[in-house]
Amino acid sequence: MPKQEVIGAALIRNKNKRKGPKSKLHTTEEGPKLKSIIDQNNLDEFMTLASLANRQFTAERTFKIVSESRIVGKSELHAKSINGQNYRALRLPRRPKWTQETTPEQLNELENLAFLQWRKELAETEESEINSSVTPYEKNLDIWRQLWRVLERSEVICQIVDARNPLFFRNPDLENYIKELSPEKSFVLILNKADLVPENIRNLWAEYFEREGVDIMYFSAYKEQELIDNDMRRWNQFGEKFENRDKSYIYSSQELLDRLSNPSKHVNIGFVGYPNVGKSSVINVLMGEKRVGVAAQPGKTKHLQTLNLSPNITLCDCPGLVFPSLLSSRAEMVTCGVLPIDQLKDILSPVEIICLRVHSSLLENLYGIQLGGRVPGTILLQKIANHRSFTIGSGLPDESKAGKIVLKDYVNGKLLYCHLPPGFETELEPEAVEEKKEIVDPIFFSKEVETKLGVDKEGGIFIEAGHKLTKKERRELKFAVKRGENFNEKLQEITKPKESNGVIIKNRNIS
Repeated sequence: MPKQEVIGAALIRNKNKRKGPKSKLHTTEEGPKLKSIIDQNNLDEFMTLASLANRQFTAERTFKIVSESRIVGKSELHAKSINGQNYRALRLPRRPKWTQETTPEQLNELENLAFLQWRKELAETEESEINSSVTPYEKNLDIWRQLWRVLERSEVICQIVDARNPLFFRNPDLENYIKELSPEKSFVLILNKADLVPENIRNLWAEYFEREGVDIMYFSAYKEQELIDNDMRRWNQFGEKFENRDKSYIYSSQELLDRLSNPSKHVNIGFVGYPNVGKSSVINVLMGEKRVGVAAQPGKTKHLQTLNLSPNITLCDCPGLVFPSLLSSRAEMVTCGVLPIDQLKDILSPVEIICLRVHSSLLENLYGIQLGGRVPGTILLQKIANHRSFTIGSGLPDESKAGKIVLKDYVNGKLLYCHLPPGFETELEPEAVEEKKEIVDPIFFSKEVETKLGVDKEGGIFIEAGHKLTKKERRELKFAVKRGENFNEKLQEITKPKESNGVIIKNRNIS
């Protein structure tokens, strides 16, 4: 090819690149993967808001930006944490109205402005509250766009919540938003993981939501779903009618579809909710095979996904969204499995809540320790770490590792606690009797052990274990007493003469 034609082709390719569309496709195949943004420091949040508002800045070297993080103290963990009903859901962002004449660029700008205004309203709400603060929530506008499209596309919207704590995951404003879009849209609250909740508590929640005028269905997407389906086939053989189920009944996958679908027309069924409540697991059970990714880490689904179950039913899976709410402590979000446990920095606060809720006998049976009643979180973690030999430097118990195990067991249901509807309270377990420990005179640790000198066969003079207890040795002795070891035996072990500890001093007078 002549050189002139090569240059011309390069210019044409460069021109075509600059003619690319400005709008973006919200698809799974193209573009970068969506990333959920729940927690941001002050600087990142400031830059995000500035980007949404299309603001430009110039550098000012005389100013400093200080990023602060809020620490939740033990004083905020009071008796109300045992029931966990001290929170209030907040308003969700709405998609701006648009017409066929609205260009993609105009719609994108309208969505940015509406989202920015919504975040300002949340900030004003937080400023007006004294004892509560706005929880970490989804701050990525693209994730909210996925929710808007699911709500607009679906005729039936199902919000999946954890049956152990329905009020934490339910957002009444979502129901209001659905009615604003179209009064003909239906809303159903599906209480997943219902196999973990006793029947009497399921009856209490069914009565509560009946008074609230909310249509609910109990469901379980766990491995026991196959057993539930087998039991249903057995009931159907005896001719029991579908309408005669009691309020606490756990629906099978086929019954769930029968209630949500309409045989006379095609129905789009949308599934929304918090991360880690089992939306994708429910869809996989309904499909009869694994069609949607499932993981223990919250937020596995990143994009809107549509699945054709039958010619008349299409399932729409929305990415998990953390809705904003007012809470006295963000530790409640950890116990509900909303925030990733492996990325936590504050382990103790959610463990303190678990100690208030879970009976000590269950903790003793699961971890093989002795508590004797309700204990603080630090005592629980130290006992578990010592029992499983989780240690860090200087032989200290690894409370962080033990705490993550406790939190994961609580989220997975091994440490079972089911919340009660408003108006019902759970009795608080009495505190454990404090163990009497051997009193050790702190002055002893500052005393110097008597120095003993010795002479070896070669005429060298050395020091036999004559030393003052170091800081490391004092800590080792302190935690040995906490672990229940004998104080005198441990002291002898620490001060025992060792050949390696001898300091050789050459005697120059000996030839």
